Order: sequence, then C-alpha cells, then structure tokens
Amino acid sequence: MPRGNKGQNERTGSQETKSDKFKRLAKSRVSRTTRALQSIGKLANSYNYEYSEAEAQKIISHLTKELDDLKRKFNNKPRKPENDFDFD
Repeated sequence: MPRGNKGQNERTGSQETKSDKFKRLAKSRVSRTTRALQSIGKLANSYNYEYSEAEAQKIISHLTKELDDLKRKFNNKPRKPENDFDFD
C-alpha cells in the first residue's frame, strides 16, 4: 500500500473503514496471540521440561499483568506497558 493512501484496501483499492480495519487486524492478532499462548502452555509438560513453581508463577504473573493492561486499554484506563519478560 502506498504511504499516501491511508485507509485504502490493498486488494480492492477501496476505502477501508476504521471498523473493518479493526476487525481485520484483531482477527489476525488475536489468532496469533492464541497460538502463542498455546505454545507457552506446552511448556507445562513436565515430561519434556523441568521448571520450578516460582518460574511458572513468573510466567503466569507476567501474562496476567499484560492481559489486565489490555482490559484497561479497552476501558480507557492506561498503564505503562512492560515489554520485556525475564526470570530475574
């Protein structure tokens, strides 16, 4: 899409509404995030991985904070995002 044609649909050349753009991007991003969460869930398989309860709780806590932040954004209550995750 050329930079000067904001909102223009690449395939049809027609204007894309804000609602259509939201739905298109949300479908893609939510699907990708769901697959990522499912992949993280596979780490709980103790047959293949070894982890401490503290490590598991750090992962859960980090993801919960991010989900809470997402909820706040949709309710117009911003919070400073934490982009990085580490066990330290």
